[in-house]
Amino acid sequence: MISYCIIDRQPDSVQRMINDIVTFDGVLKLVGTAADGESGLQMVSVLRPDLILVDTSLEITADQALTVQS
Repeated sequence: MISYCIIDRQPDSVQRMINDIVTFDGVLKLVGTAADGESGLQMVSVLRPDLILVDTSLEITADQALTVQS
């Protein structure tokens, strides 16, 4: 199972779209949503999802960063 988080001003609409795209039951599990970059970064650091879907129009301040670690 792949865990994912959504960082978007309108996470419900994004979640509905993803659920429509994903046709395999149990492949993705939504573990958290956030409406802004700051709370999204805090959520991701705690939940550590496999996948993060981010609204690219959100403003992220210079001291915030989303990083990928393998």
